[in-house]
Amino acid sequence: RLTLDALDQPAYMVNYNFLVEWCNDTAASALFGLDAELDREIVARSVFKLMLNAAKSRDVLPILRPRAVSAIRQMACRRGNQVGSAV
Repeated sequence: RLTLDALDQPAYMVNYNFLVEWCNDTAASALFGLDAELDREIVARSVFKLMLNAAKSRDVLPILRPRAVSAIRQMACRRGNQVGSAV
């Protein structure tokens, strides 16, 4: 039986605010540069903040770029939805 925890590749889940809800050990070390688990405080779990902090020691821009584009598109859609619902 395969579970997310058993994946060899980095795996993580983010919420609609791009805060990391969960990650496996591979993602914690390879993507986020963490030696330990994620911070218990959700506000410290911005996927972009975690990756940018990790980028200080290595090149994660190829990984970060598509996620940033996705975030920008999602935020634009939300603004459009909010404006549309107010009209």
